[in-house]
Parts: sequence; structure tokens; C-alpha cells
Amino acid sequence: MANQTLLLSSFFFGIINIAIYLHCEINNLIRKCRCPIYFTYLEIISLIIIFTSIVNHATTNNIYKWFDRIAVIIGFIICLIIYYKYKLDSIIVILLICIILYGSAKHDNNNLYHILAHLLITINNFIIYYVLIYQKY
Repeated sequence: MANQTLLLSSFFFGIINIAIYLHCEINNLIRKCRCPIYFTYLEIISLIIIFTSIVNHATTNNIYKWFDRIAVIIGFIICLIIYYKYKLDSIIVILLICIILYGSAKHDNNNLYHILAHLLITINNFIIYYVLIYQKY
């Protein structure tokens, strides 16, 4: 059976992430500036993760589960590259907590940990976008 709680969480935090991307893109159009390429990579993989997360939590198919996990790993790697390139080492703890929460959610079969991971990755994305868009890069 699909996990309705995590499906709703994926929708909710997915919409928030899309709103963040749109805000940043519109702001860049108004300011007539280009985003760093890493923003584009993170934006694309985040949209893929939102899609795979929704499909994964809407079904019980193992293939979708693995597509979601692979997309998340790629997103994690992109975040690490951004942290390194833009000297954002101080927020790497957010990703580490997400990993711990995800592992705990699987170990304890606890949706709350998984939802908290969705929340923290949304906060992580907001911080990255704020730094890449509103700071000098």
C-alpha cells in the first residue's frame, strides 16, 4: 500500500521548492542576471526528485523507489559541490541530519523522521538559492 502521509509531504514540500525556484527565476529576470550553472543543476535534479518522490510514495513499486533514491543521491552530490564551491561548509550539517533522519525513518518505520528530512532539505535548498541568487557569485 502506498504511503499517503509521505505522498502529501512530497506534494507539500515539492510545491514549496517549486515556489522557491520560481521566485528566484523571476527575480533574476527582473534583475537581468544569470544564475550560476550549479543552481540550474540543482533546480533540475530537485524537480526530478519531487517527481520521483511523489511517484515513489504513491506506489509500492521497487523500481520507482530506486529511481527516487538515485535522484536523491545525485542531488546530494550536487549540494556537496555547491557547498565546496561557494564555501557553504557550515550548512553541510543539514544534509547530514537529513541522512540520519532518513535512516532513522527506515529503521524505526517512522514517517515523522522522513517528513522532517523533507522539511530540512527544503530549508537547505532555500539557503543555497538565497546564497547563489542574492549574494555576489
